[in-house]
Amino acid sequence: MEACPFCGTTVLPGAELCPVCFGDLSGPVRGRAKTTTAQPIAPRPKKKLDLTDRSTDPQAPALQAAVMGEPEPPPCAIHARAKSRGQCVQCHSPACEICLSHGGVCPACRRQNAPARIAEASRDIGFFTALAGLSLIGFALWQELDRTVLDSDLRRSIIAGLLGLGHLAVAPAIWQRRATSFALIATAVCLCGVVVPLLGGEPWWMAIVRLGLAGLNVARSLELKRQLDELYLALDRPA
Repeated sequence: MEACPFCGTTVLPGAELCPVCFGDLSGPVRGRAKTTTAQPIAPRPKKKLDLTDRSTDPQAPALQAAVMGEPEPPPCAIHARAKSRGQCVQCHSPACEICLSHGGVCPACRRQNAPARIAEASRDIGFFTALAGLSLIGFALWQELDRTVLDSDLRRSIIAGLLGLGHLAVAPAIWQRRATSFALIATAVCLCGVVVPLLGGEPWWMAIVRLGLAGLNVARSLELKRQLDELYLALDRPA
């Protein structure tokens, strides 16, 4: 019995072809020892580590982020001890959850926008107050100058005129001082104008308009108070 010099398979004597590798056994290779060439061994593929957090340990997410090399979010630009959860919609600086809870605007931008909004709220309160005062003065003049009015009352006209002048006196004050106290005074003055319809003679729709102006003053007074709080908001910036 002989061995195939190519694959080492045992073959019958005198065979010309190897039944396994079909090597030519009739040539000068007969009897040659089997030679093999060492093939380079491919490196075993590295198994990807499964770092999925399946632990109930509260520190596991932080350890997982540290092992995987995930970058930690930068600290908040206002609150240095808090991690950012997004960006301010105006200055695009890192902002934490507390900063983003005010419509996505950080406290720095809110304080920067406060002066303009304070001026706008004060202007609206002054305008609504002056409009209510002009309506009272117009009613008083109409009662006294229109001779076709049968139920004119001088006392009622004087009260309406004085209240109208009070409206006009408060309106520029709130426009210039821009204080919550003046806003509340302007709202109270507008509500005092409801006394005139109780005395009679004024159309009911004018009373509704005056109540509407007082309601607008209340809304703008609350906005003024909020913007003043934003203006003096303390910022926790890093030193």
